[in-house]
Amino acid sequence: MNESMDGVKNIESVSLSSSVENADVGLLPTLKNTSSHSNQTFDWNDISAYRNANNVERYLEKVRHIGLGIVDFLLRNNLLYQEERTNNAVFPIHDEHNAIVGAELCGITSKPFKGVAGGGKYGYGLNVRFSESEDNTFDYALFFESAIDLLSYIDYKVYHKDERFKNCLLVSMMGLKPNILKHSLEVFAPDAKAVLCVDNDNAGRNFINKVDNLGIDYALRLPDEKYKDWNEQIIDMKRYCNPIGRALERARESLQIL
Repeated sequence: MNESMDGVKNIESVSLSSSVENADVGLLPTLKNTSSHSNQTFDWNDISAYRNANNVERYLEKVRHIGLGIVDFLLRNNLLYQEERTNNAVFPIHDEHNAIVGAELCGITSKPFKGVAGGGKYGYGLNVRFSESEDNTFDYALFFESAIDLLSYIDYKVYHKDERFKNCLLVSMMGLKPNILKHSLEVFAPDAKAVLCVDNDNAGRNFINKVDNLGIDYALRLPDEKYKDWNEQIIDMKRYCNPIGRALERARESLQIL
């Protein structure tokens, strides 16, 4: 069953700026984990994650237009690193015990890519947790196609001064993976309502149909109709809100009319 969700406005009442400042996800050091669906063993040390993430910071700010406050939040809470050999962005994946069980990768070079480190534990994706309760419970679990879309949605809320994330779990499925949706709900948020924040395209619509068939109760929070994904929307929104960007947009529209 699905229902529309207007910006998730009614579910959030904690200031994101406050959450960002005080959040402590209590991440644990490197562990080795073996996926039941792969013979490869995930080892955090194989990634050569580097705390000096200057190149990644610039990429997220300048190319993806994600606010530096959000990037700083990730860095301070060990949710973002830079791969030392390649300079790619590394988003460590944690399980319900805060053990590192995998990593989502994002290329920042002239040939960008999205990927997953081999051997990660089955059913887990990057997760960002905002919970006021001592037992870390959630009312809503929001699911995105990538870490970039997840961060873009947070930035979208901040940009519209709707900075509240109360008892919300945000998860990157690293694609469209029903197993990550189901498993995340089971281990992190068994009582939470799922919110699908996927792309506005055929693949996203097909995924929504799959979730229908799973019998999971969910709400939809998709990007505005003219945008493919949340990052595209935040980039266009910030460009248009900039005075120079608005002038260029009007000029382009005039040329199209002519």
